[in-house]
Amino acid sequence: MPILQWAQSQKLILPSQNGFQKGCQTTNNIFILCLLAMEKAKSMGNTLWVAGVSLKDAFPSVHCATVWLKLKQLGTGGKIFDLLWLIYREMKYKVQHGDFLSDKFTSLSGILAGDTCSPLLWILYFSDFGIPQSADGIELFSEYILHLEQVDDLLLLVMLPEGLQQKMNLFYNWCKVNFMVINALKSFIVYHGPAPDFIPIFLFDQDIVPIVEDYVYVRMKLHSGNFLVFSSVAAPHYENKAAKAHSVAHSILHIESMIGILPLEEGKLLYTACVDPHLILMSTSQWPTHSTRYKSISSEGFFACQNAPLLSQCIQKLVLYQSSISACN
Repeated sequence: MPILQWAQSQKLILPSQNGFQKGCQTTNNIFILCLLAMEKAKSMGNTLWVAGVSLKDAFPSVHCATVWLKLKQLGTGGKIFDLLWLIYREMKYKVQHGDFLSDKFTSLSGILAGDTCSPLLWILYFSDFGIPQSADGIELFSEYILHLEQVDDLLLLVMLPEGLQQKMNLFYNWCKVNFMVINALKSFIVYHGPAPDFIPIFLFDQDIVPIVEDYVYVRMKLHSGNFLVFSSVAAPHYENKAAKAHSVAHSILHIESMIGILPLEEGKLLYTACVDPHLILMSTSQWPTHSTRYKSISSEGFFACQNAPLLSQCIQKLVLYQSSISACN
């Protein structure tokens, strides 16, 4: 049995781990964070405190001997396990600097970036991390959500700043035992809800973690602080994708000034390849209450027929062409 299926059957993968899981979308954790955790804290009259943890070179820092020890303790075995162990045991490295090439050497740490097995090795390496349930945690559907992971992107969630510092201390202690180094400067603290009278200083060991207003998690730029509706939290994300969609759309329209009339099929292909991905990313993080912003980008960004002077003759024909196809279908 492949290691992934075996790990899933044994329930070894943390429920909070969203990365590389069958049936999971990259926006799942955003949905849990924004539309569940934030709204739950708000409904209780509390502020949601979030710590975004940045690990320094997560995959290269994985201690190889610890990986194999953890896997054996989990009950892993068989030919696939033996093959992986053999590959890493026999792996040799060289370092080149200019014309100088070092001798071969082995490394005690690091799993291969880009290898298909590496994400699973990391997920299992991380599977023994846990935070005890506490009264200041977010309870959703009878489950306490204290941390969320997208592979090695970690969020810690709690409703009290003191509790957040405790969770940060627990994760720091896990990192010390597992050869991980936290980058405090790239980590961040945010809160969603009313600001307290006194905002404490948050630390990883002796390093101060900055409190920020805007942050990026799983490619979505979010805004912290007090909020009335989710659109104010996600406004930076929508504005960013809108600006990119508009910029790319105008670049496509400008092509005709250099090459002449753009053929219909090529215009449609450019739209699908260059503009549509931004709209798709918006739609995957879009909920019904904010559909007007998506419609605005979709219409104004490219198919703004009401602004015909801004559209080239080719693009107007493309709109008619697509409309005729839809009518025939």
